[in-house]
Amino acid sequence: MTEAPHSNDRDRALFITFARDVQMRVEQELRAFLETEARAVRFDGRPVANMLEVIADVCLRGGKRLRPALLAMAYQAYGGDATALPAVRAGVALELLQVYLLIHDDWMDQSDRRRGGPSAHRMLAEVFGSKTAGESAAVLAGDYAAALAQHVTTTLPLASERMAIAHGVLSRMQCEVVRGQVLDMFGQDRTVESIERVYALKTASYTTKGPLTLGAAMAGASESTLRALDSFGEVLGIAFQVADDMLSAFGSESMTGKPVGQDLRDGKQTLLVAFAAADGDAKRVLEQASRSNLSSVEMALALDALKRTSAYCSLEHRAGGLQESALQQLRELGLDEKHASLFRGAVFALTERTI
Repeated sequence: MTEAPHSNDRDRALFITFARDVQMRVEQELRAFLETEARAVRFDGRPVANMLEVIADVCLRGGKRLRPALLAMAYQAYGGDATALPAVRAGVALELLQVYLLIHDDWMDQSDRRRGGPSAHRMLAEVFGSKTAGESAAVLAGDYAAALAQHVTTTLPLASERMAIAHGVLSRMQCEVVRGQVLDMFGQDRTVESIERVYALKTASYTTKGPLTLGAAMAGASESTLRALDSFGEVLGIAFQVADDMLSAFGSESMTGKPVGQDLRDGKQTLLVAFAAADGDAKRVLEQASRSNLSSVEMALALDALKRTSAYCSLEHRAGGLQESALQQLRELGLDEKHASLFRGAVFALTERTI
């Protein structure tokens, strides 16, 4: 990397401190919003109340609030106040949008766990007494969370033209995520390029590119700036997903909220899988790791073997290249040094998963 290590640490620490401040404000506003919504539906009966309780449970049980942090960072960099109501409330909208996506994703993947607790469709199956009812309720819960995200966006205290842009960005995020999910589930091309396209649509759209563009647009940034942020945010989002894949495969359950190696067991089509297609040793290890009856000890041995393959080296090399590309594009955003340092910290924190 071109940045000095001590500079990396300083920038990363700056962003992490900033993100934690945003997290506090957004969680307070999110909790208040969900409590208000609970009061608003109290006459609709227990099924609706139960569904909202599950949404609130998934919303509030954890999460670093990275998307609101990136939004607030961009809002501040282009003239806004990161602590002001527009940034905080828009952060709430992003968290609700994410919960909608998590609920539906867990249902489609039949995942039992999320953020260290049961997934929404599992909780709702308990509430409504059957797996089928739980899954149907989870679809509705996800829809409900998406509608709440749109509702929060309508309450942003912004000028009408900025409000219109904000709505457009939020809608684009949702459309791109759905397109990415379709490609992830049904796409036949499993090359490195096609998987990175899925990452751009399914992850970058609402994790990095969308929040950054939304924050800057809310602050009144120019169209050329928004285009530059789009490009930067897409590369950063792909790099984030690669780092997330590595963490999911080789990290710990305390970091991911899921059992180690779960993505491999589930047969997820990741960049690691694409690189392994050209590496016989890695391919054999992945086939072993995908066995459903593999013990935790056997999984650990398989993962250790995977780290010694050329596929893993290729993945690490690609991760480094994406990080460098993000840093290069950042230099072209024309930020003052204060905000450039904050943006660099975001790159290091998201691509090295220190937050």
